[in-house]
Amino acid sequence: IARLFKGKKISDLFSAADLWRHSVAVAVAARSLAKCSPHPVMADEIFVAGLIHDIGTLVERQAHPDQFSEVIQRCTEDPSADFLEMEREVIGADHQAFGVGLTTKWKFPRHLRAAVGFHHNPESVSVELRNMATLIRLADVMACEEKLGFYYSARGESMTREQLDTLGITQAQVDEGRAGLA
Repeated sequence: IARLFKGKKISDLFSAADLWRHSVAVAVAARSLAKCSPHPVMADEIFVAGLIHDIGTLVERQAHPDQFSEVIQRCTEDPSADFLEMEREVIGADHQAFGVGLTTKWKFPRHLRAAVGFHHNPESVSVELRNMATLIRLADVMACEEKLGFYYSARGESMTREQLDTLGITQAQVDEGRAGLA
């Protein structure tokens, strides 16, 4: 996985180092949120899920560098553009689809595949896998709101009361976790 984060810069607006910073921020935030939730989630596994949640972005960067660069350019020019919709329009699939494909090929456990493949829409995954995907979604939103590393993927998204309630996490706990990201 670490080798995927290396490589030449394809755009002034994206580097693998930026994605790595974002991934680490999501991992730290997810672990922090998981400690607040009464639902059992292993801290090490949630941290790994945070690190790999955007692995599909690296697949796009390697397999479709020109189109991926175009997605980033369009999102830069239009701050209201939805990153996933732009990926689907330009590349034909989004980073969740590429990520779940790669983690399935590599035989990752189901809960990690769910976190990678459904972190933007955790309500679409089975109930048994939903908590981890929802934790990663909340952590991803936090990291993007704080503009930590590559933040376009969840820019403009927000946490819902329903997602917090599902995990048993309060807004005060989210705010505390956000303060820890700095």
